[in-house]
Amino acid sequence: AGVGAGACAGGGGECGAVASSEEDGLSAAAASPPDLNALSVAARCAYLAVHDLCLLANNEPAQWLTGSGPVGVAFALEVVQRTLQNHTALFRQRAAFQYLLRERACPLVLKTMQHHAQHHAAHEWGNALRLCHLTATLLSGYGPLLRTECEILLAMLTRMLDAEGSPIW
Repeated sequence: AGVGAGACAGGGGECGAVASSEEDGLSAAAASPPDLNALSVAARCAYLAVHDLCLLANNEPAQWLTGSGPVGVAFALEVVQRTLQNHTALFRQRAAFQYLLRERACPLVLKTMQHHAQHHAAHEWGNALRLCHLTATLLSGYGPLLRTECEILLAMLTRMLDAEGSPIW
């Protein structure tokens, strides 16, 4: 459902070998999964790589990068943040990438913020720093596209930083 076909150069495997589970749990008001066949091979592979990175960071199995184990949250947040920062035009102009932001990247950030706040994870300073950087990138680069998501992220960031109490600096 919804994932395009075609081999990805150097990516090992086919872009179309993924069965999308993004349709599960979506409300009627949510956008439907994108048709990845409309993307170029390179854009399709980029979409699937970021999608799987978000899955792996949530300890879910990858759909395209098969054989990959879980990745560290700090690594995932860093790669997603740098990808969003360096490829803003791609994410702003293509509906498939906007869907990816809404359905995978923002939920990853929210879940990580909630974990951080609930567990008072002061020892996870690296994750908190990366969350702040990724949230800043989403707010500054994608605010008009992700208005509701950015409002929620900002509120969660405020709560997370509030829960820290006295900063160590």
